[in-house]
Amino acid sequence: MLILTLVLALNAIKGSASASNFLEVIPGDVSQIPLCQEQAVLQCQRVKIDVDSLFYGRDLTFPLGFTLVKKYEFPGSSVGSRVFSYEAADGCSALMVVDKNKMISGSIDLASGRSFSIDPCGNDHQIWREMNTTRNRRDEENRYKTFSTLNRSGNYRRKNVFRQGVAKISLKIYYTKELKAKVRDINPVLEFVLAEANSIMKNSELAIVFELLCPEQIAISENAHSTSRTFFLAVVRSKRTTDALYDSADLAVVLTSKDFDNFCGEAATINVLNSEFQLFDDSYRLAWVSYKCGRYGNNQYTTPVRRFSSPFLFFSGQRLGSFENDNRRKLMITSFEVAALGNENKKDCKGAQAQCDDIATSYQCNWLKRRGHCRAVSFYFRYTERYCKNSCDRC
Repeated sequence: MLILTLVLALNAIKGSASASNFLEVIPGDVSQIPLCQEQAVLQCQRVKIDVDSLFYGRDLTFPLGFTLVKKYEFPGSSVGSRVFSYEAADGCSALMVVDKNKMISGSIDLASGRSFSIDPCGNDHQIWREMNTTRNRRDEENRYKTFSTLNRSGNYRRKNVFRQGVAKISLKIYYTKELKAKVRDINPVLEFVLAEANSIMKNSELAIVFELLCPEQIAISENAHSTSRTFFLAVVRSKRTTDALYDSADLAVVLTSKDFDNFCGEAATINVLNSEFQLFDDSYRLAWVSYKCGRYGNNQYTTPVRRFSSPFLFFSGQRLGSFENDNRRKLMITSFEVAALGNENKKDCKGAQAQCDDIATSYQCNWLKRRGHCRAVSFYFRYTERYCKNSCDRC
C-alpha cells in the first residue's frame, strides 16, 4: 500500500511539473544594478528561479508564454557546474549554466528576434534582462599586421598534429577590471562563455571542446581607450611577446564590459596561425574565436542560431548553409592544427588569481572562517585575519 501511494504521488508530481513556471518576477528597484544600466538593456527585473526544474529535466515555461524542452546537458568547466540546452520547434532556444551554488547564467533567444539573459547579481539575486538585438552590429576584419608589435620566432607555435578523437582547444581568457566590477563575480561569466562555445560545437556536430586555461585580469583600463583598435593594440603591446600573450594556450580572447565601436569583435582568420587573438564584448557569444561570431557575421540573421553554417545542418526546418558557405567544414579541417598550437603541459596557473585562491583556502584563513575570529585576542590572529581579507579582496 505504501509503495502504491508513493508511486501515485511521484506520478502526480511529475504530471504537475512537466511545464514549470521557471521565472517569478520579484518587484523592486534595479536602478543601482550595473548590469541593468547597459545601453543594450531594454528592461531589467529581479527574478526568482526554479533551479530544480533544470536538474529534473522539466519543460521550462517563461512569463512571455513560451515553453522550451530540454535537449541535452553536460558538465561545466568548474567543479559542480552543469550546462543545460533547451529548444522549441519554432526556433526558440536557451542555454543555462548552473554553478555549484545553484546560481544561473543563461541566454534565451526567441524566433521573433528578441533576446534575454539571466545573470547572477550578488546576495543570491538573479536578474532577467531583455537585450536590444536591433542595434547596428558590424564585423571588423583587419588585414594589417597587428602582431608586428610582438617579438616572434617564426612558426614556433606549429607542432606535430595528431588527427584523432576530439580536438581539445585551450583558451586563455583575459578580462578587464571594469568587467569584473560590473558583474561582481567573474567566474559565472567565464563559465558561460565556455559553455556557449562548447554548446555551439556540440550543436554543429563538431568534435571540438574548449577548455579554460588560467583566466587573468588584464592591467589595461577600458576607460583609457575610445576605440576597440587602440584598446586591442594596448593589450597586445602590454604582453610584449607571443609566448606571454598566449600563455601556453592555443587561443586567447579578451572580455570587456564596454561595447567598443558597436563592433562584434576583433577577428583574425584561422589560416593566420599567429593571430588568434580577439576582443569580444561580454554580451556576445564566443563560439570559435577566429571566425567572426559564428553566424552573427551576416546582418540578415536577426535570431541567434547556436550552430555554424553547413549544408548538412538544419535548424527550425531551414538549411544552415551551402557548399560555398560552410564554416563547419573550415573548423573541422583546422581544429587539430589549432589544438596543437599551445603547450598546456608547462602551465601550472600559479598566477595572481591562483595565489589569491591559495590564500583564501589556506589553513590560517579557513581556521579564522570556522572560528569567526573577528574578535581575536592575539595580535598574530588579528594580523592574519587582515592579511587573508585584504589579499582575497584584492582579487
